[in-house]
Amino acid sequence: MRALALGWLAGTLWLQTRAELPPSWLAVSLLAAGAVVFVAVVMGPSAAAQIPPKRITSKHITPRQITSRLFNRAGWHARVLLLLLAGIALGAGWSAQVAQHRLSEALPAELEGKDLQLTGIIASLPNRFDDGQRFVFEVEHARDADREVRIPSRVALGWYGGERVVPDLVPGQRWQLTARLKLPHGQLNPDGFDAEAWWLTDCIRANGYVRSDPPLMLADFVFSLRDTVGRASHALRERIELALPDARFAGVIVALVIGDQRGIETADWEVFNRTGIGHLISISGLHITMIAALFSGLVHFLWRHSFFTNAQLPLRLPARKAAAFAGLLAALVYVALAGFGIPAQRTLLMLAVAGLAVWCNAMLTASQLLACALLVVLLFDPWSVLWPGFWLSFGAIACLLFASSGRLAEGGAPACARRRTPSGR
Repeated sequence: MRALALGWLAGTLWLQTRAELPPSWLAVSLLAAGAVVFVAVVMGPSAAAQIPPKRITSKHITPRQITSRLFNRAGWHARVLLLLLAGIALGAGWSAQVAQHRLSEALPAELEGKDLQLTGIIASLPNRFDDGQRFVFEVEHARDADREVRIPSRVALGWYGGERVVPDLVPGQRWQLTARLKLPHGQLNPDGFDAEAWWLTDCIRANGYVRSDPPLMLADFVFSLRDTVGRASHALRERIELALPDARFAGVIVALVIGDQRGIETADWEVFNRTGIGHLISISGLHITMIAALFSGLVHFLWRHSFFTNAQLPLRLPARKAAAFAGLLAALVYVALAGFGIPAQRTLLMLAVAGLAVWCNAMLTASQLLACALLVVLLFDPWSVLWPGFWLSFGAIACLLFASSGRLAEGGAPACARRRTPSGR
C-alpha cells in the first residue's frame, strides 16, 4: 500500500508538470496497465513475499535456507517495485482523465462578452464589498437571444451596484439574470497565487458580471442539502455581524466560525502574516481535527461509562467505534458550515479513512494509514499537490506519527539504544 501510494503521488506530480495533457488513449492505457499490474501483484501466489525478510544472522543456517531467503528478498523487492510502477501509471492516468473531464466543460469562444440570460441558483456564501457582491452561480439554463446555449455549470459572478441597489443575496435562491462571461484568466507571476488552478479545482470554468437588465428572483429557497447548509452559514454570519456591528475583529470571528475570510481587513492580514499565525485564521485541518477529537473523546467517555445506566451500550457497539463515528460526524458538520473548502475536504477525507479503519477492525500501522489517506485525497482531488497545505498537512502528520511511535527516546536517541542502557531495562 505504501509503495502504491508513493507511486500514485509521483504519477500525479509528473502530470501536473506537463504543459499539455496526454491524449485520451494514452491515459486509458496507463490506467489499464496500472490496474493489471496491481491485480497481478496482489493476487500473486507468493503472499509471504510481501513481508520483508529478516537479515540472516545465524551461524548455523544451511545453504538451502540461505537460498530461500535470498529468493524471498528478491521477490519482495520485485513486488514493491511493481506496486510503485503501478501507482505511477494509475496516478498519471487518473489525473489525466479527471483533468480532461474538467477542461471539457469550457465556455465557447463565441459567447465571450455577449449578454446571456442565465437561470440558476446562488451556490455559495456571497462575498459582500462596498459596491456589490461576488458569488458562485450554478447555471440551470442559459439563452443567447432566442436559442439555448451550453455553458459551464458553475460560474463566478460579480454584481456591482453603482446607481442601482444590489439585493441581499442568500444561498439557495433561484434567480434569472443577464450576465456577460469570459474564460477564467489569472496572472502568471512567479511565486504568486495561481488563480486559474484554484478555479479549476473548484469547478469554476467561467466568470463575469451581472448586467443592468432587471433581474428576477424566481424562488426564495430551493431545497437541497448543500443550499440548506449554505443558508445556515449565512444565518451564522448575519448573527455574528449583528452582535458585533462596529468591532474590528468581527471578520476574524466569522473566519474562525464558518471559514469565510473575506471580511478580514488587509491591515489585519499583514499583522497575521508577520506574526506567523496567518494559517490559523481559517478553518484548517488543525481546527477540524481538534473538533473531531473533542467530540470523539466525549462520546468515548460517556459510552464506556454507560454501565451506570440500564443502557449498557458497549455490549451493543464498541466504544471506540462509537467515538470514531461521532468524531467523523462532528468533522462533517464543521466542514459543511465552512463551505466544504478544499483544505477542509482534504482533512475530512483523512479522518474518514481513519474512522473506516476503526470500523473495519483493520490492523494498520501509522504509515499504512497515512498511505491510505494519501490515496483517497489524490483520488478525489489530483490538484491538491499544487497547494502548500497538502505538503504541510501530510508532512506534519508524518512527523507527529514518527515522533509518537516510540522510534525516538529522550534526547533524540533511538529507542533501541535506550533499551540497551540500564535505565531503559
